[in-house]
Amino acid sequence: MNRELKRDFLWATLLIFVALGFFLPHLGEFVYPFGSRYSDLVISHYSNLMFLKTAISKYHQIPFWSDSILSGYPFAADPLSGLWYLPTWAAVFTPAPFGINLLVLGHLIFGGVGMYFFLKDQGLVFWAALLGGLSYALMPKLSAHYAAGHITLVFAICWTPWLLLAEQKRRAGAGGRLGRLLFLLPGILLGEIFLADPRWVVYAGGLWCLYAIKLQLENGKQLDFSTIKNPHYNVSWTKWLLGMVTQIPVALLIAAPLLLPLIQFSKLSTRSLMVSADNLILSLDFLRLFGLVIPDMAGYAEFIVYPGALLAVALIWTLFHRKARERNWFWLLLFLITILYSLGENIPLVPVLARLPGMRLLRVPSRVLFLTGFAFSVIFANTLQDLIAQRNRDEEEGRSGNVFLVGLAGFLSLITIGIWFLSGSMPVEFVWGSAAVLLAVILILLYEKRRISNLFAICGFAVVLCLDLGGVNISQMDFYDKADIMGEKADLVNFFSEETAPFRIYSPSYSIPQQAAVLNGLELADGIDPLQLMPYVGFMEKATGIPINSYSVTMPPFSSGNPGSDNQSFVPDAQQLGLLNVKYVAAEFPISSEDLVFVKRFDDTWLYKNTKALPRAWVQDSIDEQTGGRVRPAEILEWTPNRIVVEAEGPGLLVLSEIFYPGWKVKVDGQSSDLEKPLGLLRGVLLESGVHTVAFDFRPILVYLGVLLGILVLAGILFFVWSD
Repeated sequence: MNRELKRDFLWATLLIFVALGFFLPHLGEFVYPFGSRYSDLVISHYSNLMFLKTAISKYHQIPFWSDSILSGYPFAADPLSGLWYLPTWAAVFTPAPFGINLLVLGHLIFGGVGMYFFLKDQGLVFWAALLGGLSYALMPKLSAHYAAGHITLVFAICWTPWLLLAEQKRRAGAGGRLGRLLFLLPGILLGEIFLADPRWVVYAGGLWCLYAIKLQLENGKQLDFSTIKNPHYNVSWTKWLLGMVTQIPVALLIAAPLLLPLIQFSKLSTRSLMVSADNLILSLDFLRLFGLVIPDMAGYAEFIVYPGALLAVALIWTLFHRKARERNWFWLLLFLITILYSLGENIPLVPVLARLPGMRLLRVPSRVLFLTGFAFSVIFANTLQDLIAQRNRDEEEGRSGNVFLVGLAGFLSLITIGIWFLSGSMPVEFVWGSAAVLLAVILILLYEKRRISNLFAICGFAVVLCLDLGGVNISQMDFYDKADIMGEKADLVNFFSEETAPFRIYSPSYSIPQQAAVLNGLELADGIDPLQLMPYVGFMEKATGIPINSYSVTMPPFSSGNPGSDNQSFVPDAQQLGLLNVKYVAAEFPISSEDLVFVKRFDDTWLYKNTKALPRAWVQDSIDEQTGGRVRPAEILEWTPNRIVVEAEGPGLLVLSEIFYPGWKVKVDGQSSDLEKPLGLLRGVLLESGVHTVAFDFRPILVYLGVLLGILVLAGILFFVWSD
């Protein structure tokens, strides 16, 4: 890295770090959406992190299977596990939540710096590129999803500007080892994005393809599909296509450790059953487009549209200036396409797109608005560049645009005053939006008219940007001490501390928080995860009595989103739950069942003991699907995430109340045996007479193959880059 690049990197990192300073006082706290007591950061990511730490420290193994929720699931195949995304491991070895928050903050800085270098590589001056990068790091939608706990999505999105920068560098070409590395870099980054969050690779990959086509088309004035000249290096369309196609296997092989087991898991999960209505859930409605100028303070993350007043004004300024439109045609088109797609079910064409391969596994069309934010940041930076150039050339263009901007600012101010006059109150969103737009318009007009200096304008843009976006971002968040989070349901959780034999707990009302269960070594039959095995969901529909009419990320589903009351009219089947070793049922409402004996009430939670609960492992005489008559308990000798050893007396069928899944192997007295599937759900093996030692080992061949492919491709890349 030469001296100029080092200087730029340090300046960009420092200034973006300072701009994100409102996070710093809260690094030791858990981030929640404002006004909510639920966050995926705690429910999923913190729980997975703690499970991973425990497996390493207590069992000295990297867990490929987890029994913490849903009666067990393939941890190595779950994108939320963070197992295959290397930066996650920095949080494994640091105290939580400090390590998690620092990781998120680092990614936001990383994304902002990436946007800076992406813009700088296009010839933008330092301050224009820097403010563009700053606007990307401060994007309100990013902060809102951070508050909602969607941190893997935030990680992946922060790689996006680096992906496009890699494509620019690949096209520019270079000699020697650097050139060979740059040739493969887009594929490497696509693979890394997949490991961070597979959902984003579809959007990032789509943007990369479109941007690569844009660069290829702009290399010549005529569309000769054999030899369009490039100012950096000559490339035919054939070579260009070959270079693009080369990135695909590189990306797939980099992603293989997660990709291969995830494909298997997805096919066996309810995710594969999603219909168009599931794909298009939380589509944006037209009224929410007012959020482009009026911020949704403390709003729902999926519906955040606000880019910042300066960025919205820059978009309007660009639309009224011909040269700016020509320069930003691609980003204006991206803005239009992503806005239309975010409307989802409200636009006729989008449901058709949602059924295409790859898109069928995606939900929530409004998440494409991250690309809208990307387009806004680029347009904003280009607007600053154009303003500087226009000022230097002593030009004045687009007077009608200035009139429109003044009209917009005045209109928003009048609307705000009108609401205050009619209602007697001043909505903070309208005050904030109108004031921010007014300041942005004044700054741009004063700069165009040379009423303020370059330095004053740059400082003014930076201050307005930071105050506007920083204020909106902090409005999305609540912060809680670790003690507050760990203290949830403490009395109820402590009740189970004297239990020694393995058992599970079921709650129809999310009465035991997922993170509390993981931290205290409890195992839940319910749980929250986007991927759930189809046989298990079908079994739980009968066992819980709760109908499952559509795809749900929660087990059991909550029809109106109110866990405390949604399922109070449904009575669970104690015998069916007993087959899953469910010894206790906890609910926020009383349950009337002869087989569920009331134990104690903990504040608002009723706890019941299941008299029909079976042990974790037993031997039954019949190999029928349903267990009937007497069973003989088996003794568990060893339990780790990837291995369970049982001592049992035959003859009969040994049933282990653990979920059947490809990759589990069984040995009886050291000899491989056939794994049975009792109830179409659990694991079992036939035993002959006598006492036997039975070992169940999870050896997922696709995980091993994925890791091997990942190592081989990294070795191949190193060989390709360093070979002379």
